[in-house]
Amino acid sequence: MGGSGEGGSPFEDTDIGSWLVDPQLEEGEGLDGEEVDRITGELDVVTALNDLFSIAQRFGSGTAFQTIEDDEAERVENAVQSSHIEVITGAEDRLLRRLLIEVDLALGEEVGLSEILGPLSGASFTLDMSISEPNRPIEVPEPPDPLPLDELVPES
Repeated sequence: MGGSGEGGSPFEDTDIGSWLVDPQLEEGEGLDGEEVDRITGELDVVTALNDLFSIAQRFGSGTAFQTIEDDEAERVENAVQSSHIEVITGAEDRLLRRLLIEVDLALGEEVGLSEILGPLSGASFTLDMSISEPNRPIEVPEPPDPLPLDELVPES
């Protein structure tokens, strides 16, 4: 995955397992010729949002997200109308093959979420990410007319 510019992955401290409430494990059908496990459950929306906000900041998001905690966390939890998470991993290598998240949040004005979640309040959110052949070597051809780094990166 991409780097954060500090030498580490922006996903380095992310524990997707902590996003699951009452996880259920079952053997999944094969995917890309690999045996997989399927883990499903409800989504701990507060934990997931805090992790996603942290990832966004490590990617250089211009938005300053604050950690959701205490009373704000309770308001977010109360605003969740429904949530679902599905994680598919390799049965042997435990590499992520698919992540599906579905969340429906109540309107922000009704539960006081506008100042916490901004445009996310009142949203139906779906993230469906699949990874084929994880950790497969990738060859990137050299560009035909490469530029020096100082011409590619603006000065700060």
